[in-house]
Amino acid sequence: MSRQFPFLVLLGVLIPASPALASRAEDLPRIALHAPNIQFKNPCAYYPNTEALAIQHAALPFENVFTFVLICNGPEAGISGFQFGIDYPGVFNPNGDPNADIVVYGFTSCGYLSFDSAGWPAPGTGTLITWYYNDCQLRADTGGGTFANAGYFYLTAYHPATMRIVPRPSDHRASVADCSNVSYDITDVLDGGLLGSVGFGPTAGYNPCAASVSVEPTTWSGIKRLH
Repeated sequence: MSRQFPFLVLLGVLIPASPALASRAEDLPRIALHAPNIQFKNPCAYYPNTEALAIQHAALPFENVFTFVLICNGPEAGISGFQFGIDYPGVFNPNGDPNADIVVYGFTSCGYLSFDSAGWPAPGTGTLITWYYNDCQLRADTGGGTFANAGYFYLTAYHPATMRIVPRPSDHRASVADCSNVSYDITDVLDGGLLGSVGFGPTAGYNPCAASVSVEPTTWSGIKRLH
C-alpha cells in the first residue's frame, strides 16, 4: 500500500467499487466512543471488549479521563485510516473551564498521520487519521471483524452531557478505509447508525459496536475503491 493513501482520500480521488464488498449494514465498520475511567501507562495499546463498552457514567465531575475513539467491526482486510467529526456541549481548552459541561484538554492520535481541521478538537471540528503502510490494523475485534484504537480525548465532564461521533464537517462524511484501498462510507445508516456517543452523568450514550442497524440503498454507492 502506498503512503500516498491519505492524500488520495483528502483529494477524493475515488471510483465506485462493487457493492459485494459489504453485503449488508451489519458488515460495515463502526466508530465508537468509550470512557472506561481507568488510568493507562500506554493508552494506545488499550483493546477493550467493544460489545460491552462503557457508554454512561453517573459520577460527576468525571475528571481528567481518557475517552477513546475506537473502530469496531472493521474490514477483514484491516484498517488503514478513517475520518470523523466530534460534537459535544463544551469547549476545547488546555487550561480548563469549570463553567463548561465538557472540557477537552487535548486529543492524542494513535495513528501515523493526522489531518485536523482548524480548531480540532473543539466541538464541530473533525480529523482524518491514517496508519503507516506497514502498520495495517489487523487485530481481531471481540465482536467480529477487525479493531483499531484510533486515539483518545483527555477531558473532564462537569455536568450531564453527551459527546458524539459525527460526520467530518469539512465534507459531511464519516468513513473507514481498509488496507486494500477500499473506503466504506458509513454516514447514511439508519436505526441509531454506526457512529457512537458517550454520556456523562445520567445521560445515556450509544454503542454502535453492539447495535443492529439498517442502511439506505443509496449507501452502497458510498463503498469505493481508491484510484
